[in-house]
Amino acid sequence: LVLFGRSIFLGTRVTKFSHGKLDAFTSVNAPLVGSLGVEIELSSEITKRFSSKICLQTGFDTNILVISLFPGQSLDFLSIGVLPKVKGVVLEAYGMGNLPSSFIPFLQAAKEHKVSVVVRTQCLEGSTSMSTYETGRQALMEGVIEAYDMSLEASIVKLMWGIKKGVPYEEMGAFLQKNQVGEIRLCK
Repeated sequence: LVLFGRSIFLGTRVTKFSHGKLDAFTSVNAPLVGSLGVEIELSSEITKRFSSKICLQTGFDTNILVISLFPGQSLDFLSIGVLPKVKGVVLEAYGMGNLPSSFIPFLQAAKEHKVSVVVRTQCLEGSTSMSTYETGRQALMEGVIEAYDMSLEASIVKLMWGIKKGVPYEEMGAFLQKNQVGEIRLCK
């Protein structure tokens, strides 16, 4: 959980959108968990998730790359041998996961090097739906993993954690798309 001001956010659904406002955080694709005032008010949707003792695991593999697409973007920086040096990529695409067809060779090379590529939307609200457009369908055929409505922060942390845990390339999609603590809703 993240407590800021009077708001209680689900930690996997919060992002900071302002450096100076007193309400600098917002919840991404999920309602607030509760609010703070004279009393703590929790949403009726909050339930206890575990009946046994929680075992915390530490460690992340930070050897990933985060790329935010922009119009006219050159792919020259990707052609300098980046893939053998990284273990995962989070790609922030347009709208519902749209990306230029010029990215397909990069995705093919990532698949060849067994580098997991997660594609998410740059939008704060909404979800990827990569099968909507031809390039998205091609990207899915090249093994990209749809982030659906996961926040950028959750996508990064979950990918780094999966890599550190040794999740095999072939299983990373299922791992990332399995809801652990409310960080993803599959919109298939």
